[in-house]
Parts: sequence; C-alpha cells; structure tokens
Amino acid sequence: MRLGRIPVSFFGAISQGQMSLAEWMDFAVELGLDGIECGPLLVEPLGPATPTEFRRLAEARGLAVSNYTGYSDFAHPDPEARQRELVAVLKNLEIAREVGAPSVRALTGQQWPGVKQEEGIQWVVEGIRRVAEEAERMALRLNVENHTKAATWTHFDFANSERSLNKHHTLIGMASELGRQAMASVRPSRMPQNSSNIYSDPAILAQR
Repeated sequence: MRLGRIPVSFFGAISQGQMSLAEWMDFAVELGLDGIECGPLLVEPLGPATPTEFRRLAEARGLAVSNYTGYSDFAHPDPEARQRELVAVLKNLEIAREVGAPSVRALTGQQWPGVKQEEGIQWVVEGIRRVAEEAERMALRLNVENHTKAATWTHFDFANSERSLNKHHTLIGMASELGRQAMASVRPSRMPQNSSNIYSDPAILAQR
C-alpha cells in the first residue's frame, strides 16, 4: 500500500511562514511517504506557492501528489451557497490537474438545522454528480470523504448520504478519515469496496 499525507498539524506554521513547503516535503521524505496531498492552504491564493511551484517541489523530491484535498458543503439550505460551493469544487479540479494529482476530495456538507435528510441527500447527490461528470471529462477521480467536522464548520458532516452517491456515478470513490472520527468518538463508517484513501496526520504518525 502506498502512503500519502496532508500536513494538517502544520497548516498554521506553513501559513505563517514558520515552515516552508520544502521543509514539509523534506519531512515527508524522512517519514518514508510515497506522496503528499495538496489543498487550499498550501497553494495560492491562501497558500505560499502556485500549483506549478507545488508540483515542482514535490517532483524534485520524488513525491507524488496523491490528491487535492478540497472542502465542500452541498447540504447548505441556501441554493446560492450551494452554487458557490459547486463553482469552488470545479476550480479544485483545475488545481488538481495543475499540481498533478489524480483525484480530488469533496465533502458532502454540514448537518444544517432544519434540513431534512431526504432533501439534503438530493442536494448532495446533485452537486456531487455534477462535479463527478466534470472530473470524468478531465480524467480525474472524485473521492467523497466522511470528514466528521471541518475546522471551519459549525456542524458535523452530512456524510450519511454516502450510501446514495455511488449509485449515481461510477467514478465516485470513498475516502474515510478514521483519525477525526476516533478523536470525536464517532464510530467509523464501513468502508465501501472502492474506497481509495485513508487519511492520517503526519505529526501524530511521527510521534509514534
């Protein structure tokens, strides 16, 4: 099994200039990783490098860019907010191709108060399907992850819709993040057969 990580524990240090992307990638090599993930906090406009620069840094160290780790909320009750999320995820596909990643992570969204499960599932499936169709056109794979709760979220993940997603598109994979579920005392979801990634935290790994 090939291993790749995203530097969640180092996001603050990287964004504040206390750790460079080169230093993070050198550490990834020391850990013996096969690849690293890219995400919004690692490339412009929020991160320190352009997608092309990120790719060159990784290639210089023999690291594959395994995934572009995006955030999305297709369960939002506001249709305009869901449209903005769709535009953002479609942009993630473009960035993934620039950094050389074969796949993009998407999240179902948050468990917004007042949103019925049936309508939430409908919104999520609609958004994910549209992204998956574009991903297929771009020869990319879309992975849907049970994220439990993103740092910028108010509510927990609406990932109970994952059983419905694979019925709608063959290029939708599942990525399970077991670390956050363990910390939140949430029972991990059963992994579908086409699950593609298991995420862990590099700092925690290094301490073991």
